[in-house]
Parts: sequence; C-alpha cells; structure tokens
Amino acid sequence: MGDFNDIFTREEKEGGNTRSEPSMSKFRAFIRDGGLLDLGYTGEAFTWCNRRDKDACIKARLDRYLGNPCWCLNFPGATVYHLEMIGADHRPLLLDTEAVTEKAKHGFVFDLKSAYDYDNFDRDGMLVLERELEDAWVEEEIH
Repeated sequence: MGDFNDIFTREEKEGGNTRSEPSMSKFRAFIRDGGLLDLGYTGEAFTWCNRRDKDACIKARLDRYLGNPCWCLNFPGATVYHLEMIGADHRPLLLDTEAVTEKAKHGFVFDLKSAYDYDNFDRDGMLVLERELEDAWVEEEIH
C-alpha cells in the first residue's frame, strides 16, 4: 500500500496539467516489472484532492494497494475501501482481507482486460500467469 504520487491512466486524474504518457508508462512498468497487481477499490475513485475550489481543484488516485499473484491467491476476497476524506488531503484506505464479495463467492476471477490496453504489455506472459493462477485456484479448491 502506498502513496505513489503517480497515476496509471489519465482517467485517474481530474483537473490541473495533463500527465505525460511516458510518466504513466514508467509507473505501469514499475508495477508490471515488480510482478504486482492493483487490488482495485470500492468507493470514490480519487484518493487525493488539493482542496481548492472549482477550476483550481485537482483530484487523483495516488494511493493504492498492490499485491503479487501469491498474495492475491491467499486473499481472494480482499477488498480495498476508499474511505471519507476528513481533515486531510488524502482518503484513508482500508484493506479488508476477509471480505465476502461476489468475486470470493463465485471462485477465482482473474481479469486483466484493462491491463491489455497498455503499451508494451507482455500479453503472452500474462496469459501464462493467468492460466497458472487459475490452475492453482482449482487445485486449492480440490484439496
């Protein structure tokens, strides 16, 4: 979990100067090369706000939880909540590792649709990883 001060896509920022594609590309490469996955969230999209009015207001999703595939297999129902922003410029994030979600009820779902859109994305490597994770999940359910 962290305040990465960067965004994945332009949709993760509202207001202010537009982020350059090379900047976002480096952040995506950092996460991909580290073998990490964004755990997603429930709640408001933006985790940071400069607290200014109207045209000067800037919001972005700078904070996120990341996990490696092994962690995700061990906590399949994990849910990240973006809580209310009270008295600070960042929302607190809450990770519930025991959440009962539709994802957890219906077994393992490995969805990389949004990741496939990124430039230089290793689709073949991720498809192999996806198959390995699904096989591991099925193996775990059998035992």
